[in-house]
Amino acid sequence: MKRLAGALAAAFLLFGCQAAPEKDYVEFQAASDPTNVASALSERMAECWFKAGRAEFADFIYAPELNSYAGRPRILVVARADPGGLPKLVVEASKAKRGTSVRLFGPLLSTASGPRIAADIGRWTAGSQGCA
Repeated sequence: MKRLAGALAAAFLLFGCQAAPEKDYVEFQAASDPTNVASALSERMAECWFKAGRAEFADFIYAPELNSYAGRPRILVVARADPGGLPKLVVEASKAKRGTSVRLFGPLLSTASGPRIAADIGRWTAGSQGCA
């Protein structure tokens, strides 16, 4: 019986020492409702990324899906050569306890542009209008 208790204690200690799994998304909070937040983000992305001709977005197009029946409006960034393919970046807004949660996920976040993408979305979620 003591051996079983010791083995269980060791297993719990080992489990407790394991690192928590890493998040596969970046998250920000906004005060207004999800549709307004997603709409504002879509406008900033269009102006500052796509219409501004930023080189890292030359091979991509974006598709705002603001009228969501699930209550989670989102903006998809997809490859220009494969517009029906899997998104390379998803920006999703959903209702949170207080305001809106904005989540970003997709392979573009793992590129050299990932930190800049996250910083832009974070600034715009907080209400900034600028492209810098």
